[in-house]
Amino acid sequence: MLYAPRRPGSGLRKLTIGAALAVALIGGGAVAGAEPAVTEQEALDAARNALMGATVQSIEFDTSDGTPKWEIDVKTRDGGGYEVAVDARTGTIVSIDEDND
Repeated sequence: MLYAPRRPGSGLRKLTIGAALAVALIGGGAVAGAEPAVTEQEALDAARNALMGATVQSIEFDTSDGTPKWEIDVKTRDGGGYEVAVDARTGTIVSIDEDND
């Protein structure tokens, strides 16, 4: 059996590579965690129920403020426009704002 001396720094290199892989794997989990627990359909149902059968104009998943939420633009029977924000983790209505556009 031949003796091969250890190269200096090889243990540190393995540790550095292992740490980089761990960070990459944890980071990948964070992206998966951004998926909403509340489905698009559940958010739509919550918005319709909150505004008594309003008609949905559009829906968008938003995380720009750090809180995952569904933003749903609706029209009510009387023609009023509203934006309903539904928490994508719990399904609760976060806000209902009149749309003045």
